[in-house]
Amino acid sequence: MHILFRVILLLSSVLMILLGIANSGYANDDHFTVIEIIAKFGKQPLSTQCWQCYHPKLYHWLVAQIWNVFSVESDLWKQLTAQLLNVSFGISTLIVIRKYILGLKFSTTIKLLVFALIAFNPRVISVFTQATNDGIIILLGNITLYATLKLFKTPSLKHSVILIASVVLGAMSKHNFGIFFLGTLITLVCLVFLHRNYLLSLSRGYLGTVLLIVVFTGAAMLTFNGYYKSLTEENKAFTYNTPLHELPHLYEYKGAYIPGINTIFSGYFKFHYFDLIKKPQTIEMVSDEHTKHLTSHFSQLYGRSQFLYFDHWPPQWQTFNPLMIKIGSITLAIAIVPAIILLVGVFIVFWSVLSHLLKWDLNYLRSNDYWVIAVFFIGYLMFSVLFSLYGRSYVFMKDIYLFPGLLTVIVPFCLGHFYFFSLLKNEALKKVYYGFVVFLITLYLIPVINLTIDLFADKLNHLG
Repeated sequence: MHILFRVILLLSSVLMILLGIANSGYANDDHFTVIEIIAKFGKQPLSTQCWQCYHPKLYHWLVAQIWNVFSVESDLWKQLTAQLLNVSFGISTLIVIRKYILGLKFSTTIKLLVFALIAFNPRVISVFTQATNDGIIILLGNITLYATLKLFKTPSLKHSVILIASVVLGAMSKHNFGIFFLGTLITLVCLVFLHRNYLLSLSRGYLGTVLLIVVFTGAAMLTFNGYYKSLTEENKAFTYNTPLHELPHLYEYKGAYIPGINTIFSGYFKFHYFDLIKKPQTIEMVSDEHTKHLTSHFSQLYGRSQFLYFDHWPPQWQTFNPLMIKIGSITLAIAIVPAIILLVGVFIVFWSVLSHLLKWDLNYLRSNDYWVIAVFFIGYLMFSVLFSLYGRSYVFMKDIYLFPGLLTVIVPFCLGHFYFFSLLKNEALKKVYYGFVVFLITLYLIPVINLTIDLFADKLNHLG
C-alpha cells in the first residue's frame, strides 16, 4: 500500500502545478507590488510604502532574484515564477507530511486515509498556487514542528540545524512565525528541565539550539527585515496597515449587525451547520436574512477548509455556477463526519496530556510527544482566534493561518480514526467508510479541476 502514498502525493502535486500554471496572478492579497519594488530598486520597501509592504519579505526577495537573474520581463512569466515557487513549497510540505505520517505507529490504512484527506483538501492545494507569502510560512512551520518532534525523541545535530534554519527563515517570511518560534522555545526549555540536560551542545543538548534560535532570529529581524533601520528612523519596527477594533461584547450586543464577530458567544461558541449547507459561500445578504455563518469563527474555518469556492475570493476565482454551489452544499454537509473524527482525536490528545499533567507524571512527559503537539496546536488556534477577535470582520477568519501547523492534526486525526474503526467492527462498514472518503475527496477535487479549466480558458483568451 505504500505506493498509494506516492500516487496521492503525485496527483496532489500535479493539481497544484496545473492550477499554479493556470492562475494569472490572482491572489487574496497583492504581493506583486512588493516583489516589483525589490526587483527594480534592489532593496526592501518601507512598511508604509504599499499595502502589503509591512510583511517580512523573504518570499518577495526570492521571487525578485529569480526575475533579475533570468531577466524575467513579461507579466506571464512573472506570474508563473512567483506561483510555481509556491507550488514547490506546497509539494515540499506534502513530502514533510508524508514522511511524518509514515513514521507513526498506526495502521497503514488509517495513515493512508489521513494523508489523502489532507493532500486532496482543496484549500491545501489552492493556497500554494497564489503569489503570496503563505506558502513559504506553511512549509517552514511544518518543518519546524517535524524537527522539534525529532529532537523530542533524542538530541541531534542534523535536526537542531534544520530547526534553527526553519525558525530563522520563518522570521524572514511572515509575522505569524511567532507561533512556531514560541512553540519551539517552550518545548526545548521544557526538555532541558525534564531531562536535566543543560548542555549547550547542538548534538547532545537543547540549550544551544535555543540560544542560536533566539540570536539568529533577532539578527535576521533587525537586519534582513530592516527593523533596526525602521526603529532608528521611525521609532517603530513596522506599520501594520490593517485596522484593528476593540474587543467585542461577551454575550449581548445591540449595535449594528457586523458580518463578523458580534459577541464572544456568537463568534466562538456557535456553529451554523445548516446555514453553511444552505449558503456555501461568504456572500453577505442585502436582505434582512443575514448569512449566519459570517458571524461564527469556526463555521468560517470549516467552510473555507472544505469547499474551494467558499471564500468567494479573489474575484476571478468566484463562481455562481449552480452545480458548483450544489457540490459545495453537499461537501459541507458530509465533511462533518471526518471533522467530528478529528475533534474526537483532539479531545483524546488533550485528555491524555491533562490527565498526566495533573498527576505530574514526568515519565509521560519525557516519553510521549502529545504535549508538544498540544502546545503547537493551541498556539495556532489561539492566533486564529485572536486575529478574528481584533479584526472582527469575517475576512479575518482564515483557515490558512492554521496550515503552518498541519502536522498538529495528524496524530489526532489518526487517533480519531483508530477509535472510529474500533466501533465499526464489521469490515463491510469500514469499506463503506472508505467509499465515503473517496466520494468526499471527489467532491473536494471537482471545484479544483473546474477552477483550473476556467483559469486556463481565461488565460488562453487573454493570450489570444
